Amino acid sequence: MEDSKITITTHSAEINFTWDELRNEWFSIHYFSGWSGFNFENRLPELKDGQAYLIVETYPGQKPSVKHIQALTWLLDQPDAASQIVLNAIYPEYPQRKNSLKDYFDDDLLNSLYPNLTSVYDLKKLLSLSRIHLYEESKGGLPYLGFDLECNWDVEHGMQVFINGPRIVQAWAAGLNPAYIDKDGGKI
Repeated sequence: MEDSKITITTHSAEINFTWDELRNEWFSIHYFSGWSGFNFENRLPELKDGQAYLIVETYPGQKPSVKHIQALTWLLDQPDAASQIVLNAIYPEYPQRKNSLKDYFDDDLLNSLYPNLTSVYDLKKLLSLSRIHLYEESKGGLPYLGFDLECNWDVEHGMQVFINGPRIVQAWAAGLNPAYIDKDGGKI
């Protein structure tokens, strides 16, 4: 790509993105205050506390669009909201997920992977954010965002959560497949 660096400016930030030829994506590392204090042990080694890769989902050779900038603006305007939405998406299903594995793990291992939780905030000890994906699609004037999380219970694949603004589209997703957006009725 000719221009391998671009700057996206919103009313609250100026973020420099670099084109990653290998991954075919625009990326930046950015600090998100709402994600500070999550489990640093599971974090990708190049990220500091509260940092995550910000990924602009485009086709190869395409630059970020106005819709991507709108998604970024929504995210930056609500620095703590996204982490709360994601935690609230995961927490209700956590006990059922743990229970479904009782036949596969002994109690000690299961409790080390899935410790008992007393509140939604206990998840902060088990998760760390690695990537936030910005999509062009939106619904109801709100952007779609995908969150890649590192977690204690699946260190190989982690877990993913899709949201449309404050609404949870898919929690415990198996990858950040844009089919979730299509199924939800999102449009460019």
